[in-house]
Amino acid sequence: MDGALYHFELSNQLRPGNPNVLNNIATIYSGRGKKAEAVKLLQKALSYEPMHIDARYNLALLYYQLGRVEEAKQEYLFIIQYGPDSTEAIFARQMLIMIQNQ
Repeated sequence: MDGALYHFELSNQLRPGNPNVLNNIATIYSGRGKKAEAVKLLQKALSYEPMHIDARYNLALLYYQLGRVEEAKQEYLFIIQYGPDSTEAIFARQMLIMIQNQ
């Protein structure tokens, strides 16, 4: 286990349910190809903080990568509605355009 993952896992044990930590662990898992595990962690993060735009954006990306396009679209629409000025909303709009053009 690398240093970053070790420290995030330790942090999660000490303070379970921190959506920032769960999002970071999910990002590492996703980068390692453990996409299903990453989805579960992001869903858990959002159960603690539904407005966590970073976690929601990462979940949308994973849904898209896993072929769960309708779920990805719903997440992108949520981001645009509740974080319209965020960087994630800019990317979400672009992803929706790309999905529509497929």
